[in-house]
Order: sequence, then C-alpha cells, then structure tokens
Amino acid sequence: MPMTKWSGSSNGLITFEDQIFTLQFNIFEEDKVTVYQWTKQICEYRLQQHFERKSKNK
Repeated sequence: MPMTKWSGSSNGLITFEDQIFTLQFNIFEEDKVTVYQWTKQICEYRLQQHFERKSKNK
C-alpha cells in the first residue's frame, strides 16, 4: 500500500500503524485545517495512482 511506503520514507515524521496514519510533528492550531486538507489530497492522489497502476498490471 502507498501509505506504508510514504511512512517508511519519512524518517519518522509520518507513521502508519494499525491502519492509523499520523503526522509526528506539531502543527499550529490555525494551520491544522490546511494541513489536513493537503494530507487528504495527497493520500487520495497516491491511492488513486496505486490502484490505477494495479488495475493496469492485471
């Protein structure tokens, strides 16, 4: 899965354990919505790319 690869290359800044994706750094309160939206968009893109490639390889 792409999320495990993302967390594996993050040098500990991102973890994916027990199906929970976590950012391991502090975020200012006023930036939390923006960081959430960016992270969500990146995750959705990576998942879409992963499954598109997987379906093409069948």
